[in-house]
Amino acid sequence: NKDDSIHSFAQHLELLQQVGDNPATAEAELEEDAVNILTVHKAKGLEFSIVFLVSLIADRFPGRERKDKIFIPSEVLKYETPHGDHHLQEERRLFYVGMTRAKKLLYLTWARDYGTKRLKKISPFILEALDLPRAPHDTLRSSALENIRRYSPPYLSDNSNLKVKEREPLKLSFFKIADYLSCPLRYKYRHIMKIPVLPYHTLVYGRVLHNVIHNFLRMRMAGKILSEEVFIQTYHDHWINEGFLSREHEEMRKTTGENALRLFYRREVRSSRLPRYLEKRFSWQKNSVRFTGRWDRIDMGSDGAVIIDYKAAQVKDQKEADKLSRDSLQLNLYALSFIKTQNVNLFEARLHFLESDIVGRTRKNEDDLANAQKVIDQVSKGIAAPEFQAKPDWHNCHQCEFRDICPDSLAY
Repeated sequence: NKDDSIHSFAQHLELLQQVGDNPATAEAELEEDAVNILTVHKAKGLEFSIVFLVSLIADRFPGRERKDKIFIPSEVLKYETPHGDHHLQEERRLFYVGMTRAKKLLYLTWARDYGTKRLKKISPFILEALDLPRAPHDTLRSSALENIRRYSPPYLSDNSNLKVKEREPLKLSFFKIADYLSCPLRYKYRHIMKIPVLPYHTLVYGRVLHNVIHNFLRMRMAGKILSEEVFIQTYHDHWINEGFLSREHEEMRKTTGENALRLFYRREVRSSRLPRYLEKRFSWQKNSVRFTGRWDRIDMGSDGAVIIDYKAAQVKDQKEADKLSRDSLQLNLYALSFIKTQNVNLFEARLHFLESDIVGRTRKNEDDLANAQKVIDQVSKGIAAPEFQAKPDWHNCHQCEFRDICPDSLAY
């Protein structure tokens, strides 16, 4: 929506609530150039170039302590309760987590007037962080004209003098292409209509593993080595209990993830090779299509670059891992993107299957690159047509997040 007014945003939130979605739990597309709105807890393990911590006022951050409804005597507890103001200490730790999510710029914001009867006080954490004895006297104030523009409804002007904008390039990524190939209607629901979906356990599980691994590798690149138990503890600290089918299912997946990370840790400790890049973004354009994405990891050797993509899955043996790597459309697209954007020889592409600790290897040739470009052209042509007819398939329909609203679904 080109209208970025408060009125338009409020209508958007209302629409999400009407369809039964909680905007905070909708799955974001990480490749999209967009603002991530997260709680501090949700932001654990993530990093962003620019971070805004907002509403930093007393009684909100730190919030007021909520007493337990049932008092438990200290004598019956199996552990010793922390000394001092435990709630304030925990809130201060959360504030530190929020601050350290920023890689380049950090903004700490507060206001005196939040539309209530009483004016608000600045959070003491801001004063601690900036080493200020008291709140600053000078604050930014919106002018009358800025307030009018901010809260006024969209201005309808005479369209006769408007210039026709050039058509923006179609933005594609591997995940958008995979959605379109599995079912064009699924692509339409997710990427055009942008119907919100609840978190799915495979995405949540995979994202936690990736975040923990990337944090560990960044520390290794900085010369810091974690013990195996500390590494596993970071996994438990970053665990997200959303989208799982049951408590038993969650515990099973959590145990599987811990075993996979232990295998990964031991492999990395035995290896002397460090990544050259982690989560490196790429973007290139051909004609009216812009292809974007990010590589999980790139290593550099004497023979050239190695692309590594981590998969939170298992394979039965090396033969299967190598075959999946050879046939991987994702690796073909990533290899094509590497050739188009990097002035370095690409030696190999790999899929690291974390649960099996098996690495599939492949060397991409000209045919693989040509096939990748052919798929991009095929998908972009279908989207431009536009062709969004469903492709019902029993397996895909059961896995599809839109099976409850799709008229062609075979899931039921």
